[in-house]
Amino acid sequence: MERDTFHLSWCAAPKLNAALIALVVLAGLPCLWVALDVVQLAVDAVAGAGGAEAGAALDVPQTYLRYAVTSQSGHTIVFVPGVTLAPGELPPAIAVGLIGLGAVVALLWWLFGALTARIGRQVATVVGDRILLVISSAPIPAAEEAQRAALLAGEALGRERDTLGLAAVAPLAAGAVLAVSAAYVAKQSAEMGLVLLLGLLAYSLITSRQARLESRLNSAQQSATAVLRRALSELAQHLSAVIAHGTRLTERGRITDQLARVRAPIERLDRKVRIGSALALAILVMGPLGVLAAASRVSIANGISPGEAAASLAASAVAVTALAVHLAWRRALDRSRPLYADIARTLGTCQARGVIGAEAHLPASGTLLAEGVATGAAPTGRLNGVDLDIKLPGHVALLGGRDSGARTFAALLGGQLPRTEGRLEFGGIDLSEVDPSERAERLAFAGGAPYLFAGSLRANLLYGAPAGPEGELDGRLAAAIQVAGLDRMVELRGLSGSVDPRRQPKLAAAIVAARQAIRAGLEARGRAEFVERFDPDGYNPQATIGENILFGVPLGDTFRHDRLPAQPFIKALLEEEGLARPLAGIGAAVARSDLELFAGLPDGSSILGRFALVPAGERDRFNNILIRRDEGRRGAGSSRDDERLIGLALSYSEIRHRLGLLGPDLEAKVVRVRSALISRMPASLQPSIQFFHPERVCAAASVRDNLLFGRIIEDQADAEREVVEVMRAVLADIDLLTEVARVGLGTRVDPLDPRMSPAEIAAVDLVRCLVRRPDNLVVEHALELLGEREAPDLVKRLKAEMAGRGLILVVPEQHEEGLVALLPDRRRFRHGRILRREVAEATPGAVARAAG
Repeated sequence: MERDTFHLSWCAAPKLNAALIALVVLAGLPCLWVALDVVQLAVDAVAGAGGAEAGAALDVPQTYLRYAVTSQSGHTIVFVPGVTLAPGELPPAIAVGLIGLGAVVALLWWLFGALTARIGRQVATVVGDRILLVISSAPIPAAEEAQRAALLAGEALGRERDTLGLAAVAPLAAGAVLAVSAAYVAKQSAEMGLVLLLGLLAYSLITSRQARLESRLNSAQQSATAVLRRALSELAQHLSAVIAHGTRLTERGRITDQLARVRAPIERLDRKVRIGSALALAILVMGPLGVLAAASRVSIANGISPGEAAASLAASAVAVTALAVHLAWRRALDRSRPLYADIARTLGTCQARGVIGAEAHLPASGTLLAEGVATGAAPTGRLNGVDLDIKLPGHVALLGGRDSGARTFAALLGGQLPRTEGRLEFGGIDLSEVDPSERAERLAFAGGAPYLFAGSLRANLLYGAPAGPEGELDGRLAAAIQVAGLDRMVELRGLSGSVDPRRQPKLAAAIVAARQAIRAGLEARGRAEFVERFDPDGYNPQATIGENILFGVPLGDTFRHDRLPAQPFIKALLEEEGLARPLAGIGAAVARSDLELFAGLPDGSSILGRFALVPAGERDRFNNILIRRDEGRRGAGSSRDDERLIGLALSYSEIRHRLGLLGPDLEAKVVRVRSALISRMPASLQPSIQFFHPERVCAAASVRDNLLFGRIIEDQADAEREVVEVMRAVLADIDLLTEVARVGLGTRVDPLDPRMSPAEIAAVDLVRCLVRRPDNLVVEHALELLGEREAPDLVKRLKAEMAGRGLILVVPEQHEEGLVALLPDRRRFRHGRILRREVAEATPGAVARAAG
């Protein structure tokens, strides 16, 4: 990576930089000169408006803003012919000129900013692409350097983009503005020009010294902070000695003395910085004022007009401003240079240890050869001189305990670990010299801890998949999911997902039609009672009181569960039906039961989160509410107390909590409140909830709830499993299971809570490899988390999928006996070495055990 920011900016966007330079030189500088001339004309017109001589001069037409050069031979070259104005036309022309110049300056400034921003973005893109290439190509040993480069790059690209946009143009632009301004002043008077140059030079020297002082001050402050941190750390480490010997005052004095020694130079530097800042400001102001003073003296001797003096003063102000802005930009650039140098060094380290642009190509088949291969310490055991050869394509098992080195060797094949000694080749090519993208095609590696990111499940499973037609990718993905054994997980996620009938009207209609088929399937098995249907006119005991009132799914916060008791429309319906007081009574009973039952548990107990309705952090509040209720105290807060108790009651389910608080009469009242809610819902509240309907899909509810149109009962042990089995069978019969799986693939994955078991997470990596259809596949971790029945099934599916291609499987100890028949070619590891090669014939008994 280029460390010089000038070359970095120019090489990243040469055309844009050239356009920016052209804008400054061809438009900005002429505009500056004309603006100064217009200022001169305006001031002279104002100063001479009351004089007889000026009035006489205005009696004849004159030409203004004419720019020409006369050679020594008397030949005149006219650049701009100027504007000829009749008597009396100068004042309005000056006004129009000033307004026009303001508009032109605004336009030029907008163009300057737009080009600068584009250059900054382009530089950031180029740098980001280069950093991405280096980091993504870095081998595992360079992981720390890659992480450091990523952090540094994020800071640099986010903070210094505007600085980079000006890196190639700022020196030229500032120099050009200074030159034009100084030339304009010198044209009026050499003395004035000299004064301006001396002021600019003095300001530059003072500012440079100021920057060095500020740098030293910053370093000194950092040193003082480090001394304080070290002293306090040492004090904390030997605090026991301080207490034992009573040396608190001694330690305090020692640390104070240390800080005093480092603070003294800080105070001196701080005084110098303040003095330098005041001096720089004085010179900044005195530059234009010095030009004005010189103009007043020169005007007496040489007859400089007030307009020329004013224009010179304006030119001086422009020059000083340009210099100040340029020097400030230079300080920002100087602060960023170490950061870019650090990035370049770190990327250089990554690149030196990486395989960017590697030209070695792996064959599809050949001999995998290891000679004296050793590694450093690893969680799965180090390798100590492994010698083996495996002919691929072939199906081979790597056996051994967790620390035997079998998994370490598999990780080494996948490029996850560096080897410290020996040779590791495939088809005569050293694996360390192969680009990771090619290794993923020829010798794919499925580990056990895949990288999961925030996105759809489909995107996570297709991570690393080659680009191709969507239909082809979907087919590959479906096959890979089947082989890896994730089909049931994807389908279950699909059942927990949702369907929008506006975007997927056919699927929504199919779901509504499938309700009857699922009901018939449950009846055929005698399990119809396992699902309590949603009945618009009946109470569903499998749902809470609040869910029975809403009979739908809230959208947004209006009917959110914790807000229901205070929601005006709901509150009015409860009062109208006479249900508010009974619900407050149910809430009080629930609170009393929870507080007595869980009195001895701390707030952080998981039992509270699973079984208690009273929130862990609000037990004291509800206890006070019960005390006030028992004492019959009513006051300003009574309404709020009732709302809190009603909120508890709305979470109550008789089937789940079994406190005997809900009878048929109250259930009937709840149903009447629901009917009033549906029939009398104001139009303004209708977008806040989606009700269940026997003939429609509820887009906010899960696919499972829409298919069952009810709730699975909770007091039957096998109800969940049997209902899901019937549902999957019916969906498969009516060709709807694929659509449900597609919904599952569209569900979002949260990396912190992916809602997958460890075995399913390990299988994600396997799916990613299988989708690529590699020539050879190394599977490290997928079998370890499976049971005795699932492991042989997975091996058989993998062998069928990889028929004619290479397969290397790490087989954990608990599955060795059951997989003997399926993987006769085995290499056993022990203490980081190959113990022996096992080639066994499959006996009928072993085959039966593996198949069983």
